[in-house]
Amino acid sequence: MPFYRWLKYKEAFSPELVDYLFDVAALPNNDSIEILDPFAGTGTALTRGVARKWKATGIELMPVGACSLRARFIADRVSLTNFDRALDGLNKIDWKAADPQWRFRHLAITKSAFLARSEREMSAYHTWINRLRDHVRYLFWFAALSVLEDVSFTRKDGQYLRWDYRSGRKLAKHFDKGPVPPFSAAIRQLREFANDLKHRNGGNFSAHARVVEGSCLMELPKLVGRSVDLVITSPPYCNRYDYTRTYALELAFCGLGEEQVRTLRQTLLSATVENKSKRSGLRAYYTQLGAHARSTQIEQVYDHQAALHEALSLLRDARDHGELSNKNVPMLVENYFLEMAYVVFEIARLLRGRSSVHHQR
Repeated sequence: MPFYRWLKYKEAFSPELVDYLFDVAALPNNDSIEILDPFAGTGTALTRGVARKWKATGIELMPVGACSLRARFIADRVSLTNFDRALDGLNKIDWKAADPQWRFRHLAITKSAFLARSEREMSAYHTWINRLRDHVRYLFWFAALSVLEDVSFTRKDGQYLRWDYRSGRKLAKHFDKGPVPPFSAAIRQLREFANDLKHRNGGNFSAHARVVEGSCLMELPKLVGRSVDLVITSPPYCNRYDYTRTYALELAFCGLGEEQVRTLRQTLLSATVENKSKRSGLRAYYTQLGAHARSTQIEQVYDHQAALHEALSLLRDARDHGELSNKNVPMLVENYFLEMAYVVFEIARLLRGRSSVHHQR
């Protein structure tokens, strides 16, 4: 499907599901309607909302999603002539001419991910795209980001990267990913980009969509109350899924170093046993915004959830008896539900009276 195939983002909504939920909401198709996705990902909800002439706002913290959304905005206004001209230039790249000034800056978790040939070709490609015009250059850069998994010895698998035996890593189980194309072959998917650009809708997406890059814990409280008609979102779950590990190749390609990845992991909604409590930080942030009363109300509601705290008590007891696979699981559950209390409260504050919340499970 045009635009949705540019980046494999397995956590994304399907367009069909979003359209179904929009049909259920039964809102009029005009630009008086405002929708919001506080965990926007690659922007399926925004794209489908704009197709109905609605205004759409997304909040996204992960650089992978933010880059995908930026590519979607640029696709609306890039010169098709310049893009096609650059596409013709792919045939002139000297794939053996690596740039000594550019190399893939690996994180510890990504080392040995690529064929030496692919890393050399990425370097040659980087040199070549620097000659392109801004918007075209970004889409060609994003195309490289989008093929990283294809040209690597890794596959995204649940909570981690599964490694092919050819990577040379010590593996508990033998895994053969199958054919791994060199970068110079995989980047030919830019021809799909060119075909999709022919289906753009006259700048409609960029005219009606807005993306805020950051954490929804920080951005939601700054939005004007009663300004949204519909919220559709899929937040991270309390399942120890670590996006910074699953998307480590893409984060490294975006230029994040080890410390930046650790900071990102702590900033994301708590979903791993490594996350520390954000409680005092959120309280201080709301005070800074002049919204201390809201923070107090949220925490009071959270603190009086009897069923949740009974479950937490049982988890702590299991931890103390050595029955958990990780002693930090009770803290993970506590952090997650406190942060989600903030998110749900803010969503309720933003929604107009006639509106509803749709949340993927």
